[in-house]
Amino acid sequence: MRPLHVRIYNNLRQPVRLLDWVRYQISRGNNVHFSTLPSSGTHWLRFLIAKGLVDAYDLNYEFTDIDPTEIVPTFRAKHERFEHNDIERIPRVQHSHKSYSILYRNSRVIILIRDLRDTMVSSYDTYSARIDPSISFSDFLRADGVDETRHRTLHHRIEFLNRWYRNFNKLDDYMVVRYEDLKTDTVGTTEQVFEFVGIDGVTNELAEEAVEFSSLSHMKYIEEHGESNIEAIQNDASIETTDSEGQKINEGLTSRYDDYFDDDDIAHFQQAVEDELIHDFGYEY
Repeated sequence: MRPLHVRIYNNLRQPVRLLDWVRYQISRGNNVHFSTLPSSGTHWLRFLIAKGLVDAYDLNYEFTDIDPTEIVPTFRAKHERFEHNDIERIPRVQHSHKSYSILYRNSRVIILIRDLRDTMVSSYDTYSARIDPSISFSDFLRADGVDETRHRTLHHRIEFLNRWYRNFNKLDDYMVVRYEDLKTDTVGTTEQVFEFVGIDGVTNELAEEAVEFSSLSHMKYIEEHGESNIEAIQNDASIETTDSEGQKINEGLTSRYDDYFDDDDIAHFQQAVEDELIHDFGYEY
């Protein structure tokens, strides 16, 4: 994300665009904000929600990208819009990596979180593949030479959780989703998310179909080929996907940090959470 002073400058430089975005935001009710801790499974849950909306309301939409921004747009991206904004009975879900904001009031809010250690590992894999192949995990964990503008650091992630915890009482309604629960009971957790979003006629079948469509293999296929082909994924075991460097969709495994953290890293992490984290959200660090 661009630095705050750059975003302020751009808004002042394009007041008409800013006004149009404000009008869009206040144009309707039935709003849901979807806030995610970086590297916590954002693409997966966003894709699941989009598929649930498309199926529940029979929307004409082709999944050609793992970021279905026409269905679940990015909140602060001025150019992204919910395609069916004029149909207010369809919940408008908007995503952000930002923590609590006063702009989330009068809306339902979903917060997706994950074990901080695994988010650091996932972020490191992406950073080392795309930006600095020479950086060690230990240096990345300590933010030694790391570009901090995209909330990559452990400090930023801790502050994300702290800010939410401090402001839960200011929200009308919220739901915390743990990535590990989504992995363990994908259909059940997805169904709960759909119900919280306010999708009409939520059933176990609706959740099951969304989960099947949003499988790891199918999302990788879409990322690589720019088109959906769930039938081929289901029926042809010979169709393979690759793990390319910097690919957004990866295996999404839990407890990977055991393979990355050495003793000094563990000590550094523990000290950081003891000094800074005000609530562990059940992770018992």
